[in-house]
Amino acid sequence: MIEATLIGYLRNELGVHVSASVPRDRPQRFVTVERTGGALDQFRDLPMFAVQAWGVSAADAASLADDVRKALPGLIEIEEVARVTVGSTYNFPDPDSGQARYQTVCDLVVKVDW
Repeated sequence: MIEATLIGYLRNELGVHVSASVPRDRPQRFVTVERTGGALDQFRDLPMFAVQAWGVSAADAASLADDVRKALPGLIEIEEVARVTVGSTYNFPDPDSGQARYQTVCDLVVKVDW
């Protein structure tokens, strides 16, 4: 599953907690990965992801989001990933907790092996 691959890759590259959801015991800095759409056919998966960088301040979250943005193109080194397109990064504070958060969107082309 490409979500697990992306989570593991970012965890390794960033050295922070990375998961599909907000951890119960929030670290000061962490990243969440959410698939937001994309098509699938017999040859390829075209997932769209929202990668959210959480921090103790807007500057901290922005810095972590910049690290995410720089790391994402390296996914191309993973055999099943054929293309990585990194979109915009923007301020996206969490309305429930008020915690600082920035979001980066990306699109992948992933080879499907049925």
